[in-house]
Amino acid sequence: MDLAMRRMESKLDTVIRILSQLREMNINSSPPATPVDFLGPLPDLPEESEETTFLDIPAQYRFPVSEIRKIHAHSTGSGNFAKNIVVKIFPELFTSCNVRLGYSYFGGGVLAKKELDPVRKTYLERYVLFFHPELRDQNIWKYSIVPKVNEFLRRGARKAGTEL
Repeated sequence: MDLAMRRMESKLDTVIRILSQLREMNINSSPPATPVDFLGPLPDLPEESEETTFLDIPAQYRFPVSEIRKIHAHSTGSGNFAKNIVVKIFPELFTSCNVRLGYSYFGGGVLAKKELDPVRKTYLERYVLFFHPELRDQNIWKYSIVPKVNEFLRRGARKAGTEL
C-alpha cells in the first residue's frame, strides 16, 4: 500500500510540474469548452444522390444508397459494417453448405483457403470507405477490416432458426 501511495504521489508531482511549465510558457492548459472544439467539426455522412453514387459498380453488386445507409445504421462499427456488406456482395458463400469456411480475405494459410474475388473486394472497399474514409490507408484497412471479415468467414454455423 505504501508503494502504491508513493507511485501516485510521484505521478501527481509529475502532472503538477508539467502544468506549471505550461503556464510558464503561456499555454492554456484548460480543456476546450466542448468536444466539438477539441475534435473539430464532426463530418456529415456523405450526401450524394442515389442516381450518381456507385455507378462504376456493376448493377449486380450495386445497392441503393438508402439500403447501404440502413445497413450502416444497424452496424456497430466499420468492421461490422464490412461484414454485413460481405454478405450482400458474396451471397454464394452463405448457403447451407457453409462454402464460406473455405475462403479468407487474402486466401492461403495453413488450410489453403481461397481468396475472395479481388474485383468484388474493391466493391466492398468502396462501400466501406463511403462511410469510413479514415480507413483509406491500406495498413489501417488490413488491421481493422480484414480480421473482422476473416473472423466472420470462419465463424461456425449458426443455430437453426437464426439468420446471418
